Amino acid sequence: MLTHWTNLIRSDCKVVRIGKDYIYPIFKCGSTTLFVNADQILVNEELQNLSTIKIILRDPEERFIAGVNKYCDDNNVAIKDVVKQIKKERVADKHFVPQWVWLFHLYRFYKGNVSILPMSQLNKYIKQKHNKNLKNFPKEWEEAVGKQFGKARNMMETKKPVPIIKDFVSTDKEIIKNFMNKEIDLKTIVKDYRHVLS
Repeated sequence: MLTHWTNLIRSDCKVVRIGKDYIYPIFKCGSTTLFVNADQILVNEELQNLSTIKIILRDPEERFIAGVNKYCDDNNVAIKDVVKQIKKERVADKHFVPQWVWLFHLYRFYKGNVSILPMSQLNKYIKQKHNKNLKNFPKEWEEAVGKQFGKARNMMETKKPVPIIKDFVSTDKEIIKNFMNKEIDLKTIVKDYRHVLS
């Protein structure tokens, strides 16, 4: 199952520091907000010696719907066509692959404790009110978030219906059920869910 996600896993792993907290941004889980409010951005090997990294996870179905909508908007394709391609494992995008993929991505460079938090904690890391169109942000924030920064949507946008693919949400639901609001060794999560790689 993971073979078509290889390029996503090989991308740089970025963690932001906001105040004293280190947070691992996951796409469609407030990542733009976290990058915009970052005091510092650490990449790859710079993560090795951090003590605890916070990870904000979103309801998997809500995230899948938002992620597929984003992909379809960005690529000017129909939702029904993309869903067919996802089912056939012919398309993968950072905005809708399961959140557990990003936990494995983090594990490439970080073997310590993580604290799993709900989306409601995102507000804690917003230092300033920002322009909904994201036009006035400094260039370094745009570079940190990547090419998609300019296309970022505000969280109130209307989403088109998307049929949920159970394989994309079931493991995330289980991780949220077992680890939400807990601090745990990331290795435990990776070990417990390694089976989803096959």
